[in-house]
Amino acid sequence: MKRLSAFIKRRKWIAAFLLLILVLGIGFAAAKGGNGVTELTVERRMVVQEVTVSGKVKPVESVDLAFEKTGKVSTVTVKVGAKVQPGVRLISLDSTELYANLLQAKANLSSESAKLAEMKAGTRSEEILVYEAKALNAEFALSDARKNLEDKLVDAFTKSDDAVRAKADQFINGAIAQVGDGQLKASVEQGRAAIEVVLDEWAGISAVIESETDPAPIISIVQRNLLQIQAFLNKAGLAVNGLTASVSLSQTTIDGYRSDVSTARTNVNTAITNLSTAVEKWNNAETSFAIAARELDLKRAGSTPEAIQSQEANVEEQEAAIASIEAQLARNSLTSPIRGTVTLLDVKPGEIVNAGTKVVSVISEDALEIEAHVSEVSVGKVAVANPVRITLDAFPGESFPGKIIYLEPAETIIDGVVNFKVKASFDSPDPRLKSGLTANVYIETAKKESVIAIPRYAVETRESKFFVNIRGIDGRQAEREIVLGLQSVDGFVEVISGLSEGEKILVALKK
Repeated sequence: MKRLSAFIKRRKWIAAFLLLILVLGIGFAAAKGGNGVTELTVERRMVVQEVTVSGKVKPVESVDLAFEKTGKVSTVTVKVGAKVQPGVRLISLDSTELYANLLQAKANLSSESAKLAEMKAGTRSEEILVYEAKALNAEFALSDARKNLEDKLVDAFTKSDDAVRAKADQFINGAIAQVGDGQLKASVEQGRAAIEVVLDEWAGISAVIESETDPAPIISIVQRNLLQIQAFLNKAGLAVNGLTASVSLSQTTIDGYRSDVSTARTNVNTAITNLSTAVEKWNNAETSFAIAARELDLKRAGSTPEAIQSQEANVEEQEAAIASIEAQLARNSLTSPIRGTVTLLDVKPGEIVNAGTKVVSVISEDALEIEAHVSEVSVGKVAVANPVRITLDAFPGESFPGKIIYLEPAETIIDGVVNFKVKASFDSPDPRLKSGLTANVYIETAKKESVIAIPRYAVETRESKFFVNIRGIDGRQAEREIVLGLQSVDGFVEVISGLSEGEKILVALKK
């Protein structure tokens, strides 16, 4: 009884319809004889089964938007109630620094792309001419350095020969016997004999210096000879400085010897310095020429596949940097993902917003749906795509066609009762429809055309079986068991078996 009472309360119009039929039936019976029976003819008709639920109109889409990072709001382009299209910018954060970084990244990309294009195109003929000129200059510089080296090698022999034979020998031949230090005297005399051999061999070397392709061996010999002569002259200088004037050796003569030996030592030291400088110049010129020649070869050969691949990687790196900055810029703006209406705007220009904080909401404008709940008892009758008839409290007397678009598989407990969420859509948009309106949804769960149907009040129920009273052939009243099918929304019920079209059923009317 409680369920029946609830059913009737939820379906007031059905109850009113049934009451009307009952009143008409009673009146008809009264017209036929007061406390008698009503006789009804079994007919075929359409039977429609419905499940009725109540719910709210809601937008199909509703989005709450927030920034992914904290920042300062620079622009707000909408107001609450504004109509927006997908992709329309709603709010932006300050992006001055990001735009500067983007310009720099694009400049870097242009530079790297230009290098890559140049590498792929190969070296221009004008550039090769430049490197050919550099290589030629380096070759001239190397030739000059070689000639200077040869001159210094020859000059080293000339200075050494003069220092020993023209200057030091005057002292040795004229006054070596006057040296008081016998050990020093012997060392000078032995050194002079050894130097003679060196000078003789050196004279032969000097004659072939220009013909040697690699002067390194001659340089080594000459440097060794110069050091040996330098050592000899140092001892000769000690010896001559130890002389004293005597009857056979005047001071003037001694001073002359000392001057000659000093000059000899200076000339040899100069030869050593000059040769060292010439060798360094020659080495540098040789290195510079080798580099210039290698650069020319590289320019003529063009870039290697490995070098081009490396430069391509540089270009891709700059492209990735640009993509990263552009992604950050995109995250600095909130755009509407749907066509709809702004319902919330909780920020102003200049404010600092935190990451993840909802600042704007948008609901779909035309795409509305109704969300309701079907009881556990009725959910088995409902299926997606069932047609529905929708009435709204805001528009009495009107109904809107639609269909079931969603039936939640899991239950929802409401006040301890098991229910299942359903969603119904409108077949066509209506500018009058708004989110939040209260709606009654009549779900057509089954429909049969031209089936035998009788008023539900004419059926008696006993022990889960159904019976009707009929008038037999002999005119007497008899009871017959029937099998029922669909319960129609208009108070009729389908009779699957037990009655035939045209038969008469009797309905007893109580006082």
